[in-house]
Amino acid sequence: MAAKKTIKAEDINPVEGFENTKPQKAKGKRTVKKEGEVKSTVEKTVKKIASKISSLTAEDNKNTRLTFEVRFSTEYGQNLFVVGDHELLGNDDLEFALPLQYLNDKAWSATIELHEGNTPRVINYRYFVKNVDGSIIEESLANKSIDLSASAGKNIYVSDFWSFSGFPAGLFETKPFLILLNNAGAAEPTKKTKNSTHVFTVKAPVVSNDQVVCMLGDDKRLGSWEVKKALKLYPVGNGNWQIELDLSKSVFPIHYKFGLLNTKTKKPLILEGYENRCCALPAIKDGKVFINEGLINLAENA
Repeated sequence: MAAKKTIKAEDINPVEGFENTKPQKAKGKRTVKKEGEVKSTVEKTVKKIASKISSLTAEDNKNTRLTFEVRFSTEYGQNLFVVGDHELLGNDDLEFALPLQYLNDKAWSATIELHEGNTPRVINYRYFVKNVDGSIIEESLANKSIDLSASAGKNIYVSDFWSFSGFPAGLFETKPFLILLNNAGAAEPTKKTKNSTHVFTVKAPVVSNDQVVCMLGDDKRLGSWEVKKALKLYPVGNGNWQIELDLSKSVFPIHYKFGLLNTKTKKPLILEGYENRCCALPAIKDGKVFINEGLINLAENA
């Protein structure tokens, strides 16, 4: 039987940050540290470890967490993906697109972590469906985009509509209409609300010069359905209108409609028909929620 190997204390490697705890062979007269000196050594070691943990946390806080959500009801066997001009979204290659996870019967979502130094100001992307047989259904509109500027915070949630084939707004993405829209005048810069938590965007390409797109809803910050308190949106290009709101004190879900207001004749506000729109996404800490609503629906009331 092999003799048992004896492991000496001095053979054990010290843990980084605790080097002084390694037993040392006595040399000459043994010196016993006073209580204050021991306390000082321990405090220095603790501070060293705390500093390392703090630096790791600070590094982690520099990342941007981006969540994509698309409102889409799938059929059995279908899966959704998002592809875009970022490596985490496949660099526009469908084969390497990011798969989305089933959220509920009306939405799919996925989250990515964008590291500091690898976060562009704007990401362009689009969604597509893969069927059981491998065939692919892509959105009918041009790419969507998300602005990742510093003002958006470190947590960004994007809730998108799916643009179906034959979607009416697709007409306004064709070259003739894009030229027409671009010649209609420069888009006004979006007026931002201090500490805004939500950004709503709706497409309303055919708006006359004396009209503006408005928003009205059941929340106090949305006018409590009082027409005279309707909120004006601002054009941001390609027929899109946008508004930033601070809904940190709102109770979700909130319900609302978009409409048109004539700024010259002061005619009654024209609101969307059909059901109210709904947002169930509350404000998020150190971040912002982007709600992309698709085409304004004024068919019944225009």
